[in-house]
Amino acid sequence: MKGGPPIVLSTLILLAATAAPPAARATPTPVPVRTIVGSIVSVDRAKGEVVISESVSPTRQAKHRAETIMLRLDASTRLSRGKTPVSLEDLVPGDQAVARYLGSAASLKAVSIRLADPVRPVPTPTRSPS
Repeated sequence: MKGGPPIVLSTLILLAATAAPPAARATPTPVPVRTIVGSIVSVDRAKGEVVISESVSPTRQAKHRAETIMLRLDASTRLSRGKTPVSLEDLVPGDQAVARYLGSAASLKAVSIRLADPVRPVPTPTRSPS
């Protein structure tokens, strides 16, 4: 093959010249991660869903209405109590939680749910008779 490499080289140059420039390629717009701080209302382990009612307003607006949202969980959702990993079975109604999630109103996917550490009672000191 006398003209093999030059033909391959010219074909590669032609393909590179006709390819779309990097700026013209579609880049996905990042979806903002949102956060809700509140209390777990219900857990549906069979469906992998958790309902959280907001208890802390994200802004200091007097007219802010607390929202209640249903989050869908999957294998990539990180669950923890403090810094300790937990499972879906460990989530119970009444737990205080901070949830980070993505999506639209029709379908919200939990990225992570962090439960508050349990409050340990502080022992009251007792006076010993002296």
